[in-house]
Amino acid sequence: MHSEPDSDFNSPVQDHNVCGQTNSTTDKPNNFKSSTYEFIHYCNDHKDQKYDIKSISNKMGFRQRRFFEVVAVFEALGVCPKIDQDSFLWIGFENIKHTIERIATSRGAFLPEFSLDSIFSYKGCISVQKVTEEFILLFIALELRKINLIEAAAYLARSNEREKTIKCKLYQVAAVLEIANIIRKTDKPSEFELLPEYFISASEKMSPKTPDPSILYSLLSRPEPFCPDVGIPVISSRLNEYYSNNF
Repeated sequence: MHSEPDSDFNSPVQDHNVCGQTNSTTDKPNNFKSSTYEFIHYCNDHKDQKYDIKSISNKMGFRQRRFFEVVAVFEALGVCPKIDQDSFLWIGFENIKHTIERIATSRGAFLPEFSLDSIFSYKGCISVQKVTEEFILLFIALELRKINLIEAAAYLARSNEREKTIKCKLYQVAAVLEIANIIRKTDKPSEFELLPEYFISASEKMSPKTPDPSILYSLLSRPEPFCPDVGIPVISSRLNEYYSNNF
């Protein structure tokens, strides 16, 4: 299910250079990539087990701070809910799309009356877990298969002046998601695509379901028009909001 990612992946360590931080010889990109890949496969082979963060971090050759970031990304998507501060339960990747739909529903992404600013109104701590949620939610709320991280950072930082911090965390999150084969890098700089199996169309969720033929006559007799494309102008309006922060 999770194929080896492309060799040009941008690791959190590489992207920390953008943030003015220095690489460590014990935290090289290839080490992070291989450790994360091994971690995913090991846990997928031993599902529904409780893991001690420090023990599994040492086993996979992570620096512990890096490992907490990886766990935070997966926790945001329902892959490994935390049991307590030092342990988690590995459920697996099967729950990701359901988790994405739950997040999008709770934030109003499928409600036509919700503008983009209404959906992305969070002003709390800028954690890796929260940035993961915000990043994935952008794909759904905007109905875009591809997101540019620099544009995403500019939008998410529109009201908190933390663009540099958010951009660094977005690159960290994207590195983990790419290794996990949830997103993939496109041929454009800083652009990533959400894989089809995790994408949800917001406009389809907004549109009424196909009517039962038995009640078609009553629908045709309605005084107001039956409009199955209610989501299209909503998405267009959200896209205008999004790009107005980048130009």
